[in-house]
Amino acid sequence: MRAQLLVVSLLLLTQTASAQSRERVEPQLRRTPPAAPRTTTGRWTSVTVEGTRGRFMTRARGGPSQDRVDIAFVAEGYTRSEQADFVSHCERVMRLFESRPPYSTYSKLFNIHYVFFPSTESGIGRTKAKNTVFGAHFNKNWSFSTGITGDRAKIQRFVTAALPGDCEADRIAVVCNDWRSGGTSWGKISFSTRKGFWANIPYVSPEWPLEDTVAHELGHSVGGLSDEYTSGGRDYDHAKVLNYIKTWPSPNVTSFNPLPTSAVPWQSFAKKNEVPWAHWIEPASRVPSKGPAVGLYLGALYSSDWAYRPSKKCAMKSSGSAPFCAPCQEGLILRFHAFSKPTRFESTFEGDELVLRIHSVLPQWTRRHRARSRFPDALWERIQWTWTKKNGVYTGAEARIPLSLIPERALVLEVDVVSNDPAVRKRESTLQGADFVLRRPPSRANATGRDDGITGALRRQ
Repeated sequence: MRAQLLVVSLLLLTQTASAQSRERVEPQLRRTPPAAPRTTTGRWTSVTVEGTRGRFMTRARGGPSQDRVDIAFVAEGYTRSEQADFVSHCERVMRLFESRPPYSTYSKLFNIHYVFFPSTESGIGRTKAKNTVFGAHFNKNWSFSTGITGDRAKIQRFVTAALPGDCEADRIAVVCNDWRSGGTSWGKISFSTRKGFWANIPYVSPEWPLEDTVAHELGHSVGGLSDEYTSGGRDYDHAKVLNYIKTWPSPNVTSFNPLPTSAVPWQSFAKKNEVPWAHWIEPASRVPSKGPAVGLYLGALYSSDWAYRPSKKCAMKSSGSAPFCAPCQEGLILRFHAFSKPTRFESTFEGDELVLRIHSVLPQWTRRHRARSRFPDALWERIQWTWTKKNGVYTGAEARIPLSLIPERALVLEVDVVSNDPAVRKRESTLQGADFVLRRPPSRANATGRDDGITGALRRQ
């Protein structure tokens, strides 16, 4: 597993300094213990939604729903007797979070739920719906299209009602009980078939495992990534490609007007600012590229001639077992951070000390900067972060400040946390921050004993 590090930058400001873009962590005498999660991992719970009886289960829980990426895997076209098959298929998808980066390296940022409502008929329709819960079917004649649609509004209602009140699905992955190749992402909701074959000829053409299709479709719905393949029956022309990129910009496709006419050194390429993954291209590279390093590869977004992608091979170019290329991995990781809060800040009064704490589900290390404004030297020197290790990696930090060193006038300690994962080069996009307010308690008598403070709010961008 790739090591993921966090850099903590500390800046000391007076209370009058501008901190409009940050939320403050005010120390208090007592903290209300966090509510216990309402969900039990690995156990089915019966629910009834709009007269339909079903079940849900939280398969993996990385933390509170408001701080994690919640993904609900929903059954479609599975009869009541096929519930065990649905679970078996979802367990295959769980391999993503065990062995395929970046899902596996950030698995602690996810809550995974299974939602099962039985259908009357098994499978999904070709061009029109069968008697299934959500009416999923292929967009066109199934031998020519792999696009799937269904009653997405109903899916959203059922998932929202099925999950407990402390859980909200950030993304919904519908698992369709069909052997034919299919996968489509409709924003928050994606559809994938349990098994697919090239050209939809079973046992003759190569197979697309469900976990590979889901990895690709979650690349769309979670990572905001675009398709990098050139087929699909859409045959986008230059105008369509340019309009698509303008309307739905993504970190892994681009185009130019006009297109480059010949390969040139990357350093002299005039349109670097139009390449979302420019920071991944080595200075000595030539573009357009021939491989194998990250560069500009012609052919993407359903067009062989007008769009460029970052790498020769990538999971977004096919639904096969190819890994995500570096720019696509980064795009996914940045969205993981956008959906979640891997770092939590706390401020507590304990005896004669003010204790500041940083908790993270990712490994981290610290770097400290000198104060930008006047700050008592004795106080500054006592702000030393002690790091805690778990299973050989750093997972948090603590600083203890004697109350006697804190002046009457409150000060603000600005803390920024950014990812130092080598898979992320746009590190500022992972920033989380908080302003610790350094002040004395209202009454020294109230500060005795071991009383906890509140959890600090995060500033994120």
